[in-house]
Amino acid sequence: MKLGEKLKKLRIERKITQKTLAERLGVSRITLSKWENGKGNPSVRVLLEYHKIFNLDGSFFDRKGDESMTFDVSRLNLSGRLELRAFYDSLIKNKEYLKKP
Repeated sequence: MKLGEKLKKLRIERKITQKTLAERLGVSRITLSKWENGKGNPSVRVLLEYHKIFNLDGSFFDRKGDESMTFDVSRLNLSGRLELRAFYDSLIKNKEYLKKP
């Protein structure tokens, strides 16, 4: 199931309107609708808010147990690619973001 589909299903199961959820996330209802329809993806900050609002466990955003993620970086120039790599490297150095053994 794609991310947008999962987000929409979660919101509907919890009986929360797009307007209410958008307000809690600090985004517009139109932005939330785009995410749910696969026309964009929320930021990491917003995904963390989803975890807080819905009290999700760490596996909610896993893709069927797949421990790797892929990103289409074809639209990024070299500087953007290096910035993305630096961000990834900073995350894995921070114990707060690592899985518990």
